[in-house]
Amino acid sequence: MLTRPLALVALAGALTACGGSSGPTASSPVPSPVLASDRPTTVASAVASDAAQQTIALTVSGGKVTGQTGRVEVALGTRLRITVTSDVADEVHVHVYDLKQDVSPGAPTSLEFIADKPGQIAVELEKAKLTLTRLLVS
Repeated sequence: MLTRPLALVALAGALTACGGSSGPTASSPVPSPVLASDRPTTVASAVASDAAQQTIALTVSGGKVTGQTGRVEVALGTRLRITVTSDVADEVHVHVYDLKQDVSPGAPTSLEFIADKPGQIAVELEKAKLTLTRLLVS
């Protein structure tokens, strides 16, 4: 039984084979698309089913942060997702990586990246100058 990405490659190959050209053609590999249903699902504030992925969940309410605050250990090379829910509009900023994402009141926002830079990295609400957590990447 073919999986979806293989079936799509086979379909793409079949479509290019009936192109109607009478001469020889060079074929190039067709990349497999990554479908949302093919990605591992994660659960907030827990290690995902994929051992190489980690999720950190944080909530800001009344100027106080709850969740995985303080120092959070992250293995170098881990795909990391940080999800922040805030009661105020602001911008989540992951220093060193210089990643920024707006957050609206009551609507969670996520940043996902590969933790490939070792060190202690601050994550904060930029406008409020409120440190949410510190990543210890090693």
